[in-house]
Amino acid sequence: MFLVVSPTATTSPNFQLKGVAGRTGRLDVIARSIVSAFKLEKGFRRNVVFYALLLGPPNPPKLLVIDGRIIEAPPSSEREALLMIKNALGGKEIRGVHVETWGFKHVLNHLLKITRNIYYLRENGALFEKTVRPSKYNVFILGSHIDLPREYEQLLDKYKVPRVSLGKTSYLTSQCITIVHWLLDVVESSLYT
Repeated sequence: MFLVVSPTATTSPNFQLKGVAGRTGRLDVIARSIVSAFKLEKGFRRNVVFYALLLGPPNPPKLLVIDGRIIEAPPSSEREALLMIKNALGGKEIRGVHVETWGFKHVLNHLLKITRNIYYLRENGALFEKTVRPSKYNVFILGSHIDLPREYEQLLDKYKVPRVSLGKTSYLTSQCITIVHWLLDVVESSLYT
């Protein structure tokens, strides 16, 4: 599971599909992250649930939830992802996709009911390989093009959510998701060989 928090992404469905980066508070970061969370060379990952907490104007917060176990087919391109977000924010029913009006604390408490294996991906964290335990349910929390608000980080510290690093290189959010998938694929395959 992934939770991407965007302090700037629009919560309105009234946006054009062109020029999204500048006009929507970087909703393009969320769209690319959705594609990275699900897409495989052939098919898609059914075992992923993707959450995007959108905190931009005009009506924050909006939590977009995409459940790979239910959805017919997740978007395979940034444009398809943007169209899905637009439709979901506009109230259109999409199987496996819904929008909640939950704030960060509510989302965190919801995730803690599912698993205690929650990790905050941050450059100043402990090494991924030494911290993350393989589990049926792991949740990775990421910022978007900017870091999480300080009060969110303080809440994660209060809940003792470990900060985990993918190394010294700074990656895009969508790249982090791809790297996490690869690391988990390697770890899980080594457990069963």
